[in-house]
Amino acid sequence: MARTPQQALTRANYTIACICPMEVELAPVEGMLEEIHEPLPTGRDQNAYTLEKIGGHNVVVAIMPEIGNNAVATVATQLLNDFPSI
Repeated sequence: MARTPQQALTRANYTIACICPMEVELAPVEGMLEEIHEPLPTGRDQNAYTLEKIGGHNVVVAIMPEIGNNAVATVATQLLNDFPSI
């Protein structure tokens, strides 16, 4: 089904983001993937990311630790700081 990419990717290679408020919403997104990418090294990042390819695009999927406006704002801000091409 999914295969590892041949080239090494960086955070700048990811141009699309998807934020899943609940883990159950991650399953349909993962069902569309073409490739699962290896995780990238983390620094102070507190988000949980799945890196993948869908429709020829490198996609970052972030899973929220809890439901709510404050949580989504925190996840989105961190995601935009971590992935400059989003």
